[in-house]
Amino acid sequence: MKAQDRVESRQRVRVRIRARDVALAIARPAGLSVLNILPAAIVAISAEEGPIAEVQVRVGRLPLLARITRRSVQELELREGRPGYALVNAGSPDRASGGDARPAAFRVHGR
Repeated sequence: MKAQDRVESRQRVRVRIRARDVALAIARPAGLSVLNILPAAIVAISAEEGPIAEVQVRVGRLPLLARITRRSVQELELREGRPGYALVNAGSPDRASGGDARPAAFRVHGR
């Protein structure tokens, strides 16, 4: 980590989490190397046809987008309002540029 990349405790930063780096679960998973398991609620599922669906979830007050297969949507019986978990690998978040405000970008407090 470079000195300019360090985040001070309680400092607000903006991170970008790509939809392709978010997995969804309907029950809290265990025994994974992924440690970022966030309680989430399904807000919307894209209506477009095709093998891939974009699923918007809410983690607390923050929006997050997941890109998963339509088969997963069906097998998990995902629907608006359903609670579940968003899984984000620690290597996925990127520090975003100052003005980037994509739907999957949100501010978190540094620890």
